[in-house]
Amino acid sequence: GKQAQSTPADDTPSKAPARSAASKARPGEDDEDRFKRQFKTLLLEFKQDPNNTKELLLSYDDVMTNKVATGMKFVEKGMDFMVDCKDDERTALNGLLSALYKNKRLTSADVREGVSMQVEFIDSIVMDAPKIYDYVASLIDELLQIGGVDIAWLCEQLEKVKPITPTTPAKFLKSLAGAIQKSRGKGDVQKVLGAGGSTKSSLDKLLGADGWASLSKELF
Repeated sequence: GKQAQSTPADDTPSKAPARSAASKARPGEDDEDRFKRQFKTLLLEFKQDPNNTKELLLSYDDVMTNKVATGMKFVEKGMDFMVDCKDDERTALNGLLSALYKNKRLTSADVREGVSMQVEFIDSIVMDAPKIYDYVASLIDELLQIGGVDIAWLCEQLEKVKPITPTTPAKFLKSLAGAIQKSRGKGDVQKVLGAGGSTKSSLDKLLGADGWASLSKELF
């Protein structure tokens, strides 16, 4: 009894000053710059202590007091950061966005809108970040697992890319299959991408029924 009650109280004083320090504007810093710094501070805290959900939610709520901050913009910051951060930071980013979604701090709309630009303009990023397909696919695999996005939504985003680079949708789906296999196992590639209903109709529409039939043989 006593131990459980005393733990949060012991935790709070050491972390609270760091949180308020991150929130305060520095000289010459506007709200956008502060938001970017707050995002990085929160990601670093999460990376060091990913299981401290209570502290994560307090810190996130604190970030949201910045008047330029929204859930969608927070996800966008993550997508920008993903391009040239380190691998362990990228893993932490996926976990962070997943935790915020599961704890109802990010909505499905936040996640979908925040990620969509990165999918739509993925080919303009690939010169600077050759592995960007794998990075985005890994996050989308994470979001698929928790219901933040679905395959029908992904196909809508890839549809926007098709007129510019017709090969991108199939290339991205290969990266996604690789991400699913790596995180969950080969059997799950078919479970996720080989499902019927809106998944199949969306993939048929995106690649043409013959195109999807051919690619699916390659993937599972």
